[in-house]
Amino acid sequence: MRRATRAVVPTSDEPLAVGNIWHDPKAHEMRVHGQPVDLPPKEFELLRLLIANAAMVLLTHYLLDAVWGDDFGAVQVLYVHVGWLREHIKPDPRLRRYIQAVRGVGYKFSEGESST
Repeated sequence: MRRATRAVVPTSDEPLAVGNIWHDPKAHEMRVHGQPVDLPPKEFELLRLLIANAAMVLLTHYLLDAVWGDDFGAVQVLYVHVGWLREHIKPDPRLRRYIQAVRGVGYKFSEGESST
């Protein structure tokens, strides 16, 4: 649980950019390769948290608490939203280029190519 407390919760409304992804919370706008992508609010929040902590593994339960609070406790909710995000941010969802699972721990946002 110590690793989760070191995660950065984005407090600024400044846009974040990692690789080909640009994320602007003020305008509620996201672009991938310069193309606008429309995201529902929870996916938007989840992506912002992952980008703000790029290359850092965020625990599954930390992500659930940070994005959904006490309203949802089911890990499957996170799995589904991560799957949807992967479909939105890259053309081939089988490749886990940006959002990578760390088995039994959580997820991390990375620019590296991976098939896990």
